[in-house]
This record gives sequence, C-alpha cells and structure tokens, in this order.
Amino acid sequence: MDHFCRFGQPQQAHILFFDMKGRGHCPNVVSYTTLINGYCLIGGIGDARKVFDEMLDSGIAANSLTYSVLVGGFLRMRDIEGAKGMMCQLWEKMRVEREASMKMAAFANLVDSLCRGGFFNELFRIAEEFALGGSLCEEVAYGQMIDSLCKVGRYHAAARIVYIMRKRGLVPSVACYNYIIHGLSKDGDCMRAYQLLEEAEFGFLLSEHTYKVLVEALCQVLDVDKARKVLEHMLSREGVDKTRIYNTYLRALCIVDNPTELLNVLVLMLQSQCHADVITLNTVINGFCKVGRIDEALTVLQDMLSGLKREAYHIVREMKRNKLTPDCVTWRILDKLHGKVRTHNHFEDRNLSALYDRASLGT
Repeated sequence: MDHFCRFGQPQQAHILFFDMKGRGHCPNVVSYTTLINGYCLIGGIGDARKVFDEMLDSGIAANSLTYSVLVGGFLRMRDIEGAKGMMCQLWEKMRVEREASMKMAAFANLVDSLCRGGFFNELFRIAEEFALGGSLCEEVAYGQMIDSLCKVGRYHAAARIVYIMRKRGLVPSVACYNYIIHGLSKDGDCMRAYQLLEEAEFGFLLSEHTYKVLVEALCQVLDVDKARKVLEHMLSREGVDKTRIYNTYLRALCIVDNPTELLNVLVLMLQSQCHADVITLNTVINGFCKVGRIDEALTVLQDMLSGLKREAYHIVREMKRNKLTPDCVTWRILDKLHGKVRTHNHFEDRNLSALYDRASLGT
C-alpha cells in the first residue's frame, strides 16, 4: 500500500486495502494512515477525509501522525481554515499521546508540510508560543524546525529559530549551527554566517567542510580579517589536523590574490611547529604564481625540494640500517631531487652510494 501511495496511485492501494479486508485481515491505524497519506499526496483531501471518518467509524483511534498527515493534506490544497481546525485536534492528540516517537514523527511531518507550503509565519508562531505543555522535547522540536527550513533553503529563517531558542535559554546543537552556517555561506551571505558564529561566542567547533565553505566565502568578499579569526578558532580546538586546517585557509587565500598573507601563514605554521606538507607548499606556490610573484614561488619550491632531499637521505640511511641495499632506481630518484637526469647502470650503485653517504652526513 505504501509503495502505491508513494508513486501517486492511492486508488490501487485502496483496492489492496479492500482485498486485505476480504481475506479476513483487519486494517489497523497504520493501514488507514498510509491510505490517507496517499490521497493527500495527490490532492484528494476529500477522499482522505472519507477514509479518516471510516477509520473512526470502525472503532480505530487515530494517532498523532494521522492528524498530522491530514493537516499536510489541507495545507497542500491551501485550505487554511481546514488545516487550522485539524491542527487544533493534532495538538490535543499530542498532549495525550504516550509514545514519544509517534509525537515526534507527527511534529516533524507538520513542520515539513508548513515549510514545503511556504507557511513560515505559522511556523514562527508555533516557535514563539510553543504551548504543547511539555509533550515534546523543546530542543528536538526546534532542531526539527531548523532542519525543515534548511531543506527548503530558508537559512535566514533557520537562524531566526536559533535566536528564539537562545532567548528561551536553550542551546542549539552543533549540527544545527553547522547546517545554517554552511547554507548561509553557500547562499552568498557569509557575513550573517560569521555573525551567527560570533553570537555563539565561537562556543562550538565547525565541521571541516563548513569551515572550508565559510573561509572561502569570506575571502571572496575580501574580508581576510574575519577569515583569519575563523582559522584561529579552528586551531584553538584540540584533536584537529592543524596542517589540513592551514591548507584549507591557504587555498581560500588564493582566491583574494594576497601573497603577503600567504607568506605570513606559512611562517606562522613554521613558528608553531606545524608540519607544512606538499599540499601546503603547492598551494603557496600556486598562490604566488597567480599574482606573478615567480621569484617567491621558486624560493618556496627550492625549500620544498631541500626538505624532500633531507627526507630521502633519511630513508636511505634507514634502509642501510635495516641491511637493505638501495638499487639504481633509488639513486635515480635522488638524482632527480638534485635536478639531474643521469643514465647509469647497476655497477655505478657502489660509487653513488659513497657519494650520497657523504651528502647525507653533510645534512
């Protein structure tokens, strides 16, 4: 039945419903609610109401989700009065409903229906009043509102729900903050996203993906100062990969063509003993090349090659300590690090070994 209803064929689901009854199987509240939802999805609120009345006449009590589905059907048809009347019955049912998961499912369906239909004022009225007498956990209910608003791209409205929560002494979850900040940044309003982070006094950790989107958006509007504060916030947290955090910020800086800040960040990494990897140096080189600062790019490249040489020598020494003999492939790689392309055979390995031993001892 649910399969037919989801594909817009509640009539077929109704035939199956009658067949089920004809075989002696008694429909329950789930069967009726599924059928009601099917008719609501195609705008058949009249048929849905008939099924609802039939259910009550059969002695089967509707649950909170049944009422919520009917509210969604009225909203889909823009029948505001019908929706309000059914919503009053929904609130009454939720106050006496014992099963918490059923109440939450009904509320989630209601909020989704309001957002899909564009009834945001009604949603804000519910958020402001929230007079359900403790029948729902407020944090979860507000979180559902934020989720539903974000799903329809209403990130500013979701931020308003955050404001209502904070006014009531509630703390939005980290997931809610990340969802809204990510959406605002992608939507072209990184300043509001940053303001939201600031209002929370930087009291939560951005996910790395949200952090990336936010710093890139801030750099696109040339507000490097705010982007740097977001970087500092991320670095202040324990357990983050600081090299990856720096690399994300460096890539964002390449958007604004700010070679001075690129160099400052690279120096800051070294001063804080944060390892700059190949991605770091490639990003900095790319940033310098974009603004025509080729000399600085070459300097960074030479530093990178020097670091690779030191690491290569260290690996060769480790090989020898473990009684492994480097072959001609190993020496070719070392030659390339020195900017040479040589042709030699296996018999040169001993001479090359002595040469690189002296070089490695010099490092």
